[in-house]
Amino acid sequence: MAKGTKPKGADDGRLRRSERSRELIADALYELLDEGDIEPSAQKVADRAGVGIRTVFRLFEDMEALYSTVNARLEFEVAPMLRTSPPDGSTVHVRARCLMGWARIKESSLFGSASQFLAGRT
Repeated sequence: MAKGTKPKGADDGRLRRSERSRELIADALYELLDEGDIEPSAQKVADRAGVGIRTVFRLFEDMEALYSTVNARLEFEVAPMLRTSPPDGSTVHVRARCLMGWARIKESSLFGSASQFLAGRT
């Protein structure tokens, strides 16, 4: 093999590892927020994910980008629950309070989008 030539599939392996690390990092932030740690440090997120701090900032430009990723996941999971009619007839505001308690991140920026969504549902 010539110098500088990579074996076929080498990039695919690195890409899969990067995607997996990115997922682990987002999972770690999500879990920390769910446990009530409203502003976990990047180091705490890295430790929980089992990666180095440099990996966090190699895969996410900054903490805001990481929060945006987790926010998108949260919106994806929560928005359908808020849009469907509840079987018990409760209001969307009651369900939203329950969901916010479930997530234990009432004061975090992650619920900014959900709050805006709810403001339009009054």
